[in-house]
Amino acid sequence: ASGLPILASHGTELRRFVGDIGVGQNAHLQTPEDFACAISAFMNGPLDQYREKSRELSARYTWETEGRLWFDIIRDAQAVHRMRPWSAASASHQSSLKRAS
Repeated sequence: ASGLPILASHGTELRRFVGDIGVGQNAHLQTPEDFACAISAFMNGPLDQYREKSRELSARYTWETEGRLWFDIIRDAQAVHRMRPWSAASASHQSSLKRAS
């Protein structure tokens, strides 16, 4: 979030990040004609609004912030994995690993 308006494709996460939070526009971008139409519409759109929204969110969307979020997700997943009871299939797999070593 550098204060720049963003033109992006319609991918799920790009749509959520760009269009839904208001830092730019999403467009169907497959052919050169698609790109030309999308760029034209984008450049005639509310670029100042996109810039302002991007600046507002710049402290939230940083590598440091995203890194902490991923660390938390991984830590929580590891905690759930440690608490989950072992199934018979999992115990059998662990036994076969011990025999193989």
